[in-house]
Amino acid sequence: MFLTIFKRIFQQLILLIIVSVVLLAAYVSAGRQFMPAVSGYADTFEERIVEYTGVPVSVDSLTGSFEGFNPRVRVDGLRLLVGEAIEDENASALVFDSANVIVDIPRSIWERRWILEDFVVETLNINFEQNETGGWHLAGLENSGDTELNIEDLFQALRSVSFLNLRNVNINFETNVGTSFSLLNGSAAIQNFEDTHFLHVNANFKDNSEQIAFSFEVIGNELAEVNGVVHVELPLADYSEIFSGQSFAAFNVQELIGGGNLWLNITNGELAGGASELDLKRVTLIGQEMAPITLENISGGVLVNRDPAANSWEVALADMAINWEDHFWRPFNIYTEFFPDQSVSIRADNIDLTLVSQLAISSGLLPDSLSSEIEQFAPRGALENVSLFAPLSVTSSNLLTLRSNVASLELSSVRGSPNMWGLNGFLDLAYDSSAKVLSGVVEVESEEFSLNLPTVFTSVWDYGYVNGRLNINVDQSDGREVSLVSSIIVAESEIVDAHIEFSSTIQNNSTGAREGFLDLLIGAERLDAEYKSAYLPDGSNISDNLRQSMEWLDNAILDGEIRDSGVLFRGSTIQGSDAVTKTFQSYYLMENGELNFSDEWPNINSFSGYVYTDDNEFDIEAWSGESLSLNLGEIVGEIRRNERDENWLSVNGQAAGLTSDGLNYLQTAPLGEQLKNSIANWETEGDVAADIQVRVPLNQPGREPEVRINFAIAENSIEIPDYALTVSQLTGPIIFDSLTGLEPSELEGQLFGHPVNLALSSQANEGEIETIFVDAEGAGTREELMAWPQQSQFVRDVLAQMQGDLIYTANLSLEQREDSEQGSTLVIDSDLVGSALNLPQPFGKTFEETADLHIELQFGNEQFVTGNFGDNVQFELGMEEGTVNDGIVLVGSYDSPLSSFSETDNNGIMIIGEMGRLVVEEWTAFLGELNSTSNPSADLNNAIKFVDVQLEILELYEQELPGVAMRVEVDESAKSWEVTLDSDSIQGQVYFPFDQEDYLRLDLAYLRLPGDEESEVSADLNDEAEEEERIDVLADIDPRELPPMYFATDDFTIGSRPYGAFAFTFEPNEMAQK
Repeated sequence: MFLTIFKRIFQQLILLIIVSVVLLAAYVSAGRQFMPAVSGYADTFEERIVEYTGVPVSVDSLTGSFEGFNPRVRVDGLRLLVGEAIEDENASALVFDSANVIVDIPRSIWERRWILEDFVVETLNINFEQNETGGWHLAGLENSGDTELNIEDLFQALRSVSFLNLRNVNINFETNVGTSFSLLNGSAAIQNFEDTHFLHVNANFKDNSEQIAFSFEVIGNELAEVNGVVHVELPLADYSEIFSGQSFAAFNVQELIGGGNLWLNITNGELAGGASELDLKRVTLIGQEMAPITLENISGGVLVNRDPAANSWEVALADMAINWEDHFWRPFNIYTEFFPDQSVSIRADNIDLTLVSQLAISSGLLPDSLSSEIEQFAPRGALENVSLFAPLSVTSSNLLTLRSNVASLELSSVRGSPNMWGLNGFLDLAYDSSAKVLSGVVEVESEEFSLNLPTVFTSVWDYGYVNGRLNINVDQSDGREVSLVSSIIVAESEIVDAHIEFSSTIQNNSTGAREGFLDLLIGAERLDAEYKSAYLPDGSNISDNLRQSMEWLDNAILDGEIRDSGVLFRGSTIQGSDAVTKTFQSYYLMENGELNFSDEWPNINSFSGYVYTDDNEFDIEAWSGESLSLNLGEIVGEIRRNERDENWLSVNGQAAGLTSDGLNYLQTAPLGEQLKNSIANWETEGDVAADIQVRVPLNQPGREPEVRINFAIAENSIEIPDYALTVSQLTGPIIFDSLTGLEPSELEGQLFGHPVNLALSSQANEGEIETIFVDAEGAGTREELMAWPQQSQFVRDVLAQMQGDLIYTANLSLEQREDSEQGSTLVIDSDLVGSALNLPQPFGKTFEETADLHIELQFGNEQFVTGNFGDNVQFELGMEEGTVNDGIVLVGSYDSPLSSFSETDNNGIMIIGEMGRLVVEEWTAFLGELNSTSNPSADLNNAIKFVDVQLEILELYEQELPGVAMRVEVDESAKSWEVTLDSDSIQGQVYFPFDQEDYLRLDLAYLRLPGDEESEVSADLNDEAEEEERIDVLADIDPRELPPMYFATDDFTIGSRPYGAFAFTFEPNEMAQK
């Protein structure tokens, strides 16, 4: 039974095989017979394609054949035509030079659809056109509802080909702006095996030797189920033609040079992610009303992932780099997570604020108001480790948050906000869109940080280290209000260690009103005073009065250490706001400082004290200091504005030190050059104490400081070289006032060996000292007066004849006006009571007698001395370099004034007048005394021109000669004084030698001595008796007292008796005879 069944099955199987072979043979035979007839069905082929695709085509020829079990069709000249103008063969979208199509019959039967085993195209031209909306389609293909091609159709068409090779493919593109470009020398391959499918395309762009590569590799037979990868590789080339005129968002691509790779991941028929490698050398974008933007050297990787379960996208940028103009953002990494219609979060390792902000402004994408804000703030620097979360749902209660580290952040000032440089730290910001409020905090820790508050301070504060917190609040619910509140900020640098705390509010109301306030507190543990100007308010919002005070303070504090000090500013920061809306206080505690309270006066060094300011008012107090070696005691100063709106600095203080240092201090003070020249070479010993008061005008150009100095000296010694005077044990005050000059003061001291009382005063006009007066009352010993270096030798010899002390008053007037024609004067007065003068009459006097002595010395370009001695001598003498060289001396009474004689052209001193009695022996003895110590005649001969005196009596060795006219002149040849005598009693010349060892020579024409009247009567009665009893007129003369002399007269008469000519030579010796 079983065998019978098996036999029947085998017989049926053999029959089936035979039938199949017969049918297969019939199929192959029929196919081979039928396929060549395909060539006659070209029109039917065209109609079927038009019917299937809606695209008009044309075919040059068809050739059929059979290959194995599969039919093969060769198509030559297949074209897709544009529109219905079939005759226009040049307007084709696809042009096949030749194509071979092989149908896979077994697979087609198995899948019940036509499957191509092989499809080889030798030459293919593909033409694409861009429509007005920017979409691309094959040339001649109109998008319509029933002809639209979708991705599903394309995928199934791809699957319908088991294998397809395209060679020598050219793809041509024509844009909607009339430009065109082509991909040449292309090749493509399609392979499908079971559920594995791939498409590879390669082509050259323009003349580039490297080809563009495209690959599509998936697994799955339904598009909704496929999984695979799409890859595009663009070699480095200039792709500007491809994108020329093409719009992307608001931009057109003007230039694109570069290359890259793109990978797209497909999961279950949907885009699940992708990756890209960029290497773009240059990209230029243009937009409406904006300059071209050129980005260079764009490189890095881009990774995109989609999470279908969470309905989210992840985008990562790795090792990115971008250059724009002179900005370089490299490298950076960004990770973004996007939930459509919900939120977006971004994390980045660094963001170049300079490039991003400037690029955003240049792009024109931002609203004008925001772009203007960014441009004004001009952010520079970088954000690092950035974390941004932004809700996208309008109904979301989440806040927009930004957390980031800040590196080298720079912000410019906008409407009074701070300028900042080198800000490093951390920021945490949150924005509530419903309340329109931005709030947050910035933690700052920078090693190189700079800050400027432009409306208050023009200086930039540079710090080597800064640490602190800044709270930020921006309220845009009604206009905009920006509030910045800091914690205590630690700021350190080489010049300052400070703590800063501030609160700033800038409000722009919806009405357009603008307000700004700043509370600033600065505490300085240490500040180098040389750089204190950086912390003095001088910005545009500072009032003129406060600015002037700050300028003075800046110029006043020159150097030193400021410790434990502080600055406070509170008020409006709006330009032009009223001064009452702001206030400034500061406190500076200084050590070892240098203070310049006035440019004209010496600086204060080693200053220790404080300076306190309250707006326009200043208070200064110093506990110690020095100025030009003077030790300063307590100094108190202030700046105040008076009722006339004059701003004055007042300084009161004490100083002590050596008097020589005090004089040196005056040399540098603005006391007038004449006064300083007067005391320039004074030498002192001793100490001085001074009270100093200074008032400096701060807002009165051209007005000089007002100074008052009260010097107190005790037991000082002052040497005045110009007058060779030394005043010792000088005690008393010296008061100088720049408005009134030297104020009256009295001093005591020692001069010429006796106490002297000195009185100082001056005459001033409009604050300028014209004359300084020094009045002295005292006495001088003969020895001190003779030892005075300025004393002439002649006066010394005269003083040698004085006994007692010279009591005097002296008035010295020192002229201070540079344009004055009158020089300084010295007036000396004395009644000579207490002094005895052993001088020939009428100049000698006793201790008790009064003889007024008045001397006036005029200094300057023309020096002269005038005065009188007693009632009978007055003089006016000219001097040169301290030596008397001309003038007039009047002896006795004279009706004509001295000026009438002084105007006479003369060269030397003229002594004229009249005297009652001149005793020759006294003058001879006086000159002898002079000659015993010096040779004054040799000195006097250069000064005295002549002496012309009328004598009532000339007493010559007890002989009185009445009415003698005496003239004295210098005889240089004889080296003596030539005395000419003329009267009824005597006539001739007497020569007094300059050298006392030389002979006194008398050369007379006559000498008539009076005789004894009783003797003459007796002689008449008895001539003989007269001869016996002659009177000897020289009997009482001691020859030892006479000088050596030569005497000669042509006529010698005694009484009425003539003796004729007479001559003798006398040489005294110890025996009084020769």
